[in-house]
Amino acid sequence: MKIVQIALDREPIPNYAGTEMLVYILTENLVKKGHEVYLYAPEGSESSAHMIPYRKRYQSPDELVDYVLKTMPNNIDIIHDHSANFNRASKKILFPTVSTIHWIDDSLSKFNVYVCKKAREMFANNKGFYVYNGIDVEDFEFSEKKENYNLFLGRICTEKGLHHALTVCEKNNEKLIIAGPIHDESYYKNEIEPRIKNNKKIKYVGFVKGSEKQNLIKHAKCVLFPSTWEEPFGLVIIEAMACGTPVLAFHRGGISEVLEGFPDLLCDTVEEMAYKCKNQLFPNPKSMRAYIENKFSSDKMTERYLFIYQLAINDRNKLLNKNFF
Repeated sequence: MKIVQIALDREPIPNYAGTEMLVYILTENLVKKGHEVYLYAPEGSESSAHMIPYRKRYQSPDELVDYVLKTMPNNIDIIHDHSANFNRASKKILFPTVSTIHWIDDSLSKFNVYVCKKAREMFANNKGFYVYNGIDVEDFEFSEKKENYNLFLGRICTEKGLHHALTVCEKNNEKLIIAGPIHDESYYKNEIEPRIKNNKKIKYVGFVKGSEKQNLIKHAKCVLFPSTWEEPFGLVIIEAMACGTPVLAFHRGGISEVLEGFPDLLCDTVEEMAYKCKNQLFPNPKSMRAYIENKFSSDKMTERYLFIYQLAINDRNKLLNKNFF
């Protein structure tokens, strides 16, 4: 297939955020399978696909869509939009298009894909498709040897719930390492930084990637994921479990679905999370690794998308045969 992938125009790929990483993983897998892939992404992005860089951050969906349509290769088979911009400008699009909804959004595309069943239920009345995010599990080093610290890995902003992770570790008098970019300066300065300064067992290491990120995850006693919003998926969860590291998380959005195989890792309150963390009520590391391999591999994700691409192409061909265009 000749496939166009449309990333967000915010950050280069791959990047810290789940959406950018997902687009990178999917694109690389499609290239490995022999497809001709063109990737629209910010300058500085890295990919094995044919890169078509955005020249700026666009001010409107129409502006981004117009740029893509003017620069897009000829004879493409499918557009896969991860930006939601093609949903908002759908009347302009005459190509088969699949849109993955990575967050809460109104969508107009016939071939909407949600990253979990819960999101499809909440925002599309169970219409459309779902494809679980996947990772290259072999890229994540497995370890049963854990050190005496907990880990928070993610954007530092209210909705990711770092303040709850701090409370868990303060209650238990345990170590916490915080890794991730600061996305809300006010939140960090007012609610997070003073607590770090007042507790020698809490350490902020900033943005991490590569081997530094791997080592933090695989040696952590537990990853705390106390998200306070309707989290669409939570890529960190499957990354950690691939390393054999348990994740304690709240029942929010798609998280319950991701942890369906290990419901005891789900928590309703900060107190419950603190209790489970302190008493180390965790599954066997090997069972967590096997769960991710079986359910959240990048190969499974890619095959599912290829199936949906073909449905969209077939649907388009039926319309053409009926002279609808």
